[in-house]
Amino acid sequence: MKLPSEDAAVLVSLPAGAPLCTAMRGEDPSAVVWLLLDPSDIDCKQTTFVRATGSQCERIFADLYKLSAGPARRKESLVSVREDPIEEASASSGGLPDGS
Repeated sequence: MKLPSEDAAVLVSLPAGAPLCTAMRGEDPSAVVWLLLDPSDIDCKQTTFVRATGSQCERIFADLYKLSAGPARRKESLVSVREDPIEEASASSGGLPDGS
């Protein structure tokens, strides 16, 4: 994760208790990202604190929006499947298309 500020911090914690992990760059962070872990390990909530004004603040939030930890992966397309309709005669007799 690359934060868009020279001085920034990341805090990872559960809803109560001491932080599980912290990381800081610089002496006085202008951006702090707090990741609050879900107790059921489903996901986490992100709260961002920014100490900036105007366009600088907007730029920091824009850089953090939908933050990705790596390059975007291309989705593989599904292999197409050809379906042959079942003949009416075999469907009404309950048999297979070859008559068995």
